[in-house]
Amino acid sequence: MGNIALQHNGKFMKEENLQHLISRCEAFLRDTRYAAISIRNHIRRWNSGIAQYLRSKGLDDYSPPLGDEYLCSIQALGIYTEGTVNEYRRSVRMLNDMLLLGHIRRSSKVPVKYDFSGEIGMEMLKFIDSQRRLRRAEKTIVHHQRNLSYFLEYLVQGKALAHPMEITEGDIVSYIGVCSNKVSARYSIRMLMSFWHEHGVVSNDFDEFFRAFKVRRKERIPSFYPSEDVEKIEESVNRNCALGKRDYAIILLASRLGLRASDIATLTFDEIDWENNLIRKKMVKTGNFIELPLLSEVGNAIIDYLKNGRPKSSAVNLFILHRPPYTSLSAYAVCSQINRLIALSGVNVIGKHHGLHSLRHSLASALLKQSTPIETISEVLGHQSCQSTMSYLSIDMESLRQCALEVPLVPDTFYNQKGGTFYERH
Repeated sequence: MGNIALQHNGKFMKEENLQHLISRCEAFLRDTRYAAISIRNHIRRWNSGIAQYLRSKGLDDYSPPLGDEYLCSIQALGIYTEGTVNEYRRSVRMLNDMLLLGHIRRSSKVPVKYDFSGEIGMEMLKFIDSQRRLRRAEKTIVHHQRNLSYFLEYLVQGKALAHPMEITEGDIVSYIGVCSNKVSARYSIRMLMSFWHEHGVVSNDFDEFFRAFKVRRKERIPSFYPSEDVEKIEESVNRNCALGKRDYAIILLASRLGLRASDIATLTFDEIDWENNLIRKKMVKTGNFIELPLLSEVGNAIIDYLKNGRPKSSAVNLFILHRPPYTSLSAYAVCSQINRLIALSGVNVIGKHHGLHSLRHSLASALLKQSTPIETISEVLGHQSCQSTMSYLSIDMESLRQCALEVPLVPDTFYNQKGGTFYERH
């Protein structure tokens, strides 16, 4: 069974050698007559997924926080469909079940039974119950349960504490310091300590401590592709079939004009001004209107799709499903399709985040290298402020420092190049 360990660096968790845990899971699945193909798939995901992730970190022992980290890492790649991610999530949940419960639950929808025994656990449950009475979102309550159950294990098993009054600021700092999601853990513990102080469970007011004790979210460096890779992604789309014609137009709207998935999915016939070669669109995310040039390659791709690829449909949106009843594409479908196309294009996606967003980042980088003003890039991407754009442009700080900001807001290099292209062909 799994051990509870407080390692030399203060890291606390319930853990077990991964290969031993996998063997226990496999034996349980066979004993409970899971389908052979299902067992093989789970074993494959364990050995080729989480096991490789642990080896990359130099670890042999598995714990639930490491499982969470692994799931975040594969989601961050942006190359897997939601269905595939859910399969990996189920495999991780099986490991957690065997480690924490000693068996694997048949349905993943059954909530995990967190242990809140002892006096500290009892007082934690009072806080959780108070959150339910306040009608907090169930997702928030589940986060509190998970965060506080791990914290409880640390206090009781790791520190041998028996009463909330014994908890010190140092205990909180040392625990949060080793959490995979420090922001979430800090929030739950701060809410707990505030509740306890308000109800006389602890005498110490931790409010000043938490105001001084800040933790930061991990800074995410935007992913982007060089222009050669963007071209490779575009050219890899098979335009000889109807579906490929649709996907090619979608790719260009993202790579050449930087449209979000929601704006591509909701793009209507009325929002394209063919006479003036413009796209006038109310953005879903911000509600603001944006005007972009209908570049020749983008316009030709859309025309090719409408004339030779789009099934007959009464849908007002340009892009639709290619199977009955031929309804409009969702933003999720747009994202999934772009992620798939990027993965199949052959470009290096290791460590890359968010397929479609990567194309937006790539466009920002390309415009930046052309000395396009920050204000213009912000307008092109549909950002409400230049501050949002700055996070995109952290990908090329050297070019940013060379960027001339004191030029007209809308330069000829962008809005007046109706037939231009952002990526020069070599």
